[in-house]
Amino acid sequence: MGDSMDDCAGIAKILAIAKKALLKLETKKAGYTSLSIPTDLEIELEDKKKEVEDLEKRLKEAQARQKVQQPAANGTNRPSRMRSLVPDEYYIERDEAERLLKRFATALKEPQKQPLLFNIYGIGGVGKTTLLGRLQQAHMGEVDFLEVCFAKTSNIETPLTLMGKLHQQARQLVSEQTIADAFTQQHKQFEQALSQLSQSVDGKTTNSEDTRKITSWFERFVWLSPTGFTASKPKSLESSGSGFSAFSAIANDTESLQEWIQQQVRHHPATKDQPELQALMLDPVPKLTQAFAESLRQIAQSTGRVLVLILDTYEKAQAYLNQWLWQYLVEDTPLSDAPVRLVVVGRKSLQADEGWRKLNQDRKLLHEVQLSRFSKKQTEEYLKQIGIKKGSERAKIYNVTQGLPYYLDWVRKQLEQGETLDFSQGNQAIAKLLLQGIDTQQQKILQVVACCRWFDQGMLQYLLGKDGLGLQEDAQQLEGYFEWLKNSDFVEFSKGHYRLDDVARDVFRQSYFQGSQNRNRFYHTNVLLANYFQQQADVLFPPPSRLPDPYEDEEWRELIAEYLYYSLFGKRREGLQQYIEQVFVAVYLREPDLFMAPLAFISAEMNTENQNLLPKATRRFFEDAGIVLSIGWFFLDESPTSYKIQFEGENTPLEEAAEAFSKQIEASIQSLLGYVGDLEDGFGKAVGLMFKALRCNNTRERTDSLLQAKNQTEQLLANCRPKLLHSLFSHIGFLLVSTKSYEESLDCYQKALELGQANALLFLGQGVALANLQRYEESLDSLKTATDLDPQSVDAWRNQGGALFKLGRYEEALESYQTTIDLDPQSVYAWVNRGDVLFNLERYEEALDSYQTTIDLDPQSVYAWVNRGDTLFNLERYEEALDSYQKAINLDSKSVDAWSNRGNALNNLERYEEALKSYQAAIDLDPKSVGAWKNRGNALNNLERYEEALKSYQKVIDLDPKSVDAWRLRGSVLNKLERYEEALAACEKALRLEPNNHEVLNSQALTLTFLKDFEKAIIAIDQVINLKPQEVLYQANRGIILARAGRYTEALADCEQAIKQDPKHESGYYGKACCYALQGEVEQAIDNLKQAIDIAPRRSRMEARHNPDFDSVRDKEGFRALVG
Repeated sequence: MGDSMDDCAGIAKILAIAKKALLKLETKKAGYTSLSIPTDLEIELEDKKKEVEDLEKRLKEAQARQKVQQPAANGTNRPSRMRSLVPDEYYIERDEAERLLKRFATALKEPQKQPLLFNIYGIGGVGKTTLLGRLQQAHMGEVDFLEVCFAKTSNIETPLTLMGKLHQQARQLVSEQTIADAFTQQHKQFEQALSQLSQSVDGKTTNSEDTRKITSWFERFVWLSPTGFTASKPKSLESSGSGFSAFSAIANDTESLQEWIQQQVRHHPATKDQPELQALMLDPVPKLTQAFAESLRQIAQSTGRVLVLILDTYEKAQAYLNQWLWQYLVEDTPLSDAPVRLVVVGRKSLQADEGWRKLNQDRKLLHEVQLSRFSKKQTEEYLKQIGIKKGSERAKIYNVTQGLPYYLDWVRKQLEQGETLDFSQGNQAIAKLLLQGIDTQQQKILQVVACCRWFDQGMLQYLLGKDGLGLQEDAQQLEGYFEWLKNSDFVEFSKGHYRLDDVARDVFRQSYFQGSQNRNRFYHTNVLLANYFQQQADVLFPPPSRLPDPYEDEEWRELIAEYLYYSLFGKRREGLQQYIEQVFVAVYLREPDLFMAPLAFISAEMNTENQNLLPKATRRFFEDAGIVLSIGWFFLDESPTSYKIQFEGENTPLEEAAEAFSKQIEASIQSLLGYVGDLEDGFGKAVGLMFKALRCNNTRERTDSLLQAKNQTEQLLANCRPKLLHSLFSHIGFLLVSTKSYEESLDCYQKALELGQANALLFLGQGVALANLQRYEESLDSLKTATDLDPQSVDAWRNQGGALFKLGRYEEALESYQTTIDLDPQSVYAWVNRGDVLFNLERYEEALDSYQTTIDLDPQSVYAWVNRGDTLFNLERYEEALDSYQKAINLDSKSVDAWSNRGNALNNLERYEEALKSYQAAIDLDPKSVGAWKNRGNALNNLERYEEALKSYQKVIDLDPKSVDAWRLRGSVLNKLERYEEALAACEKALRLEPNNHEVLNSQALTLTFLKDFEKAIIAIDQVINLKPQEVLYQANRGIILARAGRYTEALADCEQAIKQDPKHESGYYGKACCYALQGEVEQAIDNLKQAIDIAPRRSRMEARHNPDFDSVRDKEGFRALVG
């Protein structure tokens, strides 16, 4: 008969799976009427009910047997007999062990001057357990030991559960009434708040999904996330402030979840008005760790005895737990000065980790001892003590055991049991020595079991019944073999399972792997074990189950983690691809334990001797991608430019170290992403392609990767729940916007909408894409929907303002930006966009205030500095404008706008040569800058270098043949060159492009006067005045045209009308000056020109200098004095 305890565990597990399957079938049946239930479903349902009844009956029988069996069969841990302590009389004291015991004893007496943590490490079987036992024996009765073993202690997978297990032991040392310690209080507050948060959200009873999100966040995700550093986003995602944007990464789900959790904590009735409780729930890791450390100190002081925390088989701990231990418990708590010490025992040096190494360099909190194999001399001494008298025999034993204490102790036990050992083969494999006295079939079974991380009777039955292992005939003797295994010296019982102890497993697994025939059996055994767990997972969620259903089930995830572990050994390339696929899926679904668990299993086993068990390609993968799998996965869905590593804690490394660490993470991520193309089509590949797109070197590669992801997602319609597909399409849509693939982006949003999962983020993304396609009305509709769905969405309000701005609805745009600012006063985008609107409304002083606020928030905003300069320019504060443009250039010497607009300010300050250099700098940066070429022409015009100016304007026309302004300016220069026919042709070309352009019509009218076509000139200027009746310049120009036609009385009347309309504008006086000059009335001409110059010196002088109307007075002293 099998062990009843094992029967209970195995049957209970199978029963739980069967009950889940039955529940799914009953749920499926409920979807039909009584008359429409399919026959095959009814049959399957009845079979499953009978299976459940049979299993329940078997479980009761096994439980009854368990009650009458010995307590040893209870579920308590039982170490392998090979791992028992060496008796004192045979113990060999090694120098390194002696030094450790002395240093530890000193640390107990003088904790402030000694290391806080003692690390015992070495390969399996080297004597770590024995040394730990002697340490405990040496101080038994003097100190209190709190011990966990990662190979044996259940439920210590996260820092919170580990602290809970150790604290539970500590509390047993004091009575309940003695102290109300810090951890008890804070942990109770944490659990109560979590319970209340998970029961109601926004005042309403939570649904099961919200409950799962809340509990998963606080119990798992917040503890599994990388600790010790944070990722901070930059203030701005773009260099300009006027674009439409919303996203730079696809981590918004996690960020949104975190923000949602934070909102619940801040506003839930249970935590709303309790700042200390809020602080605990918003940042539980450091606060509960501090409370744990304080409780240890309180309990130690209460008992008057030192507390010693022992963490055994530490190589099996997860990477995030190791990170937490050094960063939070050891570095950031005052334990080093408290009557508390830590002992960490494992196969690897803690200082192999950069964090531990840096910590020890800075604070000397760590003392390490590496145990090695016995030397030949020590082996001789030990063998003499256990009765091996012949030197030749001792030499043979040393050759076989290589001085490993585990093997030497086995020799002692065999001799004590009266066994005769044969060492005649000399350097025989240690496995052959350990297998002496065991028949061939038992040896085979032991080697097969060595492939198992743990085993039970069900697993053994499965393996014995399969082809390819040569054990099918032994399946009938299953119970006998299982009994023999349980009682073997090499087998231990822990965490509810039997397993070979680590050293024995290493030996027998290696022996199984040797030789090509055995190696194929090794691979086959691991494939069978992978299939075993896959089949159990399939019972829980029969394929093809719709995603993400299975991933939300903890038991299913545990089974798949086991499946992945064995696949990596057995299925080789296929197993590696499946593992990588699950990495992408698990990161996206925020279930990292799915891939971190197999990584932890393998990391604990992989020493120098065992590395060959993994395929070479798999070993290389883990070497290259190790950082991303243990820590860097948190940044997989972030663009490299969207986060910055910032270490937390008192002893933060230099910025250079943080940057180097970021580069290591990115290199590891790139290594992982290199495998995406090899994956099978499906969900994992779709997600992997998205992650890859975030790190493509150019837009083309990024677009291609996203389009492939989109294609993969379109093939998943039958395999995923609508909510998950909605998330995928939305994220791909967001990222396609960044590649300017707006139509493809819109298609993604449309597919997401068709899935019936509309939300504010979706409409925001849709609005951004439409705006970038200049479909502003449609964009506005989407963005309004976004703000209706989420009135608190800063991005939606800001982009809505952008759409209104583009539609010329400035007052409404201003309201949208103001709402954005009310929601987020620190929004750089909102302030700069508000400035743009006010600028267009010619409310320059207010615009200036907005740009200044932008600069106060983000002094590096080149866009804000340039626009501030433009505003000051329009306020005719040219020197200040010049300073703003210079600031922009200092920040970004390649800003074309800054150089070009700087030239404008210099031009208006009549510093034409400097202006010309500024325009040239803009052109050198961007030879196709139409604005820079046009402004260069203006500067040359002011310098009276008309031929060169003409070439600049021609360059504008070459770049933009439809530039009305360029044609107009070209005509103006041609007039000054007295090439009137060409000037008129330029005006006509401009008018064909824009028939009602008032500036061109004005230029045409003046040109016609030089050609003596006064009737057409008057028609043209009247058309201008009808278009712009408020513009006094055109009324004055009408007067000039009439004067040139000899109609002086009418001319003067028009000029007087212009002065009456705006006495502060120079044009009316300038027009009168022209009229009087054409009549030869010198004194009046000069008087009126002086008034014009007093109002607008630069413009009036420049015009008068080349205007033929003044030819009659040009030589007069008064004219020369005014014009120069």
